[in-house]
Amino acid sequence: MRNGWKRLTLNAPHTIDLYNGAIRDSGGSVYAFRPVLKLPKRNNKLLQFELACRSPAGRAGTSRNDLPTVAIAPGASFPTKQWPMEKFEALAIEIGNNLPANIVFLLSERDCSTEMIYERIPPARLRVRLNADFDELAYIVAESNLLVCNDSALSHLGSALGTPVLALFGPTHPTLGFGPRGMKDIIMQVDEFCRPCSLHGKRSCYREEQFCFTRISVADVFGKAIQILEHDAKGTKAVFIDRDGTLIKEKNYIKDPDEVEAEENAIEAVKMARRAGFKVIVISNQSGIARGLFTEETVAAVNRRVLDIFHREEAIIDDIFYCPHLPSGKIPAYSIECSCRKPAPGMIEAACAKHNINPFRSYIIGDMMSDVNLAYVVGAGGILVRTGYGREQEEKLKSSNLLKPELVADNILEGIKYIISR
Repeated sequence: MRNGWKRLTLNAPHTIDLYNGAIRDSGGSVYAFRPVLKLPKRNNKLLQFELACRSPAGRAGTSRNDLPTVAIAPGASFPTKQWPMEKFEALAIEIGNNLPANIVFLLSERDCSTEMIYERIPPARLRVRLNADFDELAYIVAESNLLVCNDSALSHLGSALGTPVLALFGPTHPTLGFGPRGMKDIIMQVDEFCRPCSLHGKRSCYREEQFCFTRISVADVFGKAIQILEHDAKGTKAVFIDRDGTLIKEKNYIKDPDEVEAEENAIEAVKMARRAGFKVIVISNQSGIARGLFTEETVAAVNRRVLDIFHREEAIIDDIFYCPHLPSGKIPAYSIECSCRKPAPGMIEAACAKHNINPFRSYIIGDMMSDVNLAYVVGAGGILVRTGYGREQEEKLKSSNLLKPELVADNILEGIKYIISR
């Protein structure tokens, strides 16, 4: 594509894909395509900030817990990569006066004074944090419903914590491979013949003004923020449950719906998860299809039986997803490398897109280490149960360097009780 003087390859690989390619070339397996960061432990400083944050001007304010939070981070590694501070201030004022939302301004010593916002935004809904360390930033961003920032490290932090990012790109361009990679991230930019002017945005602008930023209006960013908040892009929480050996008894490739039998306490576990506000999604590797043992129609019939058994007891399952693939299978159409066979994230991402789920707020429960590994891939909590093949998998944990589950539970009910306690 020709964009004035610049020729851009808009389908160029992301930097993450390039690193993954190197892993594949060396014989490794790749499952993660998005950044994931586990939150650090809370400390007293974090808890104090959550109660009240004092601004540089000495004003104190506490946020309303019943409102969504918009985090605004105007900093960047170079001044040329920063949308003008006065526009960030104007955006904060628009949000503060026109949306039911809290605002957290994340500033460094290099950022200009934001004195004006104190006079224009209701103090009960404004917090300002100056020179926050990494742990603080991580918790503030993770607990926000939206992060508005430049092409900066903060945009990637938001992606890695499951917070929707609205990133403003000026002299740089996402096709260079450094755009935020979260499922709900949005990049705002305008076409200019001189973009991108450098790989990392360090080069000074030679034009009379930095049009790549001045043409991004406050009204446009505010409008996009409204859309993100109105559609609850942060997403809801869910429990993703493996089918065979976790939700229902392991029967070694179930082919007959009449063989379906709920695991002990599984019905009560689903009810408990629903009462606690979790969506319940079943995710299942069904390699028997690729092996030629049964068809997709068989799996559909078994899944309908599962839904019926649980629904009759008012244990509502929101959806079931399955992967029919296996690279070493016998049926050519299904004998492929796919993005949905656990621990690959395809089933989780499909469920999140369909049901507006945030995997970072969710848990995965299963009887195989592939379920635990999937939790690491998507940012969820992972629980291994001792039903099904779980006890055999637990033995492997004692003598290997496998990733450890957050909990090893006797059964699904014990796992759900743990989740609710958290």
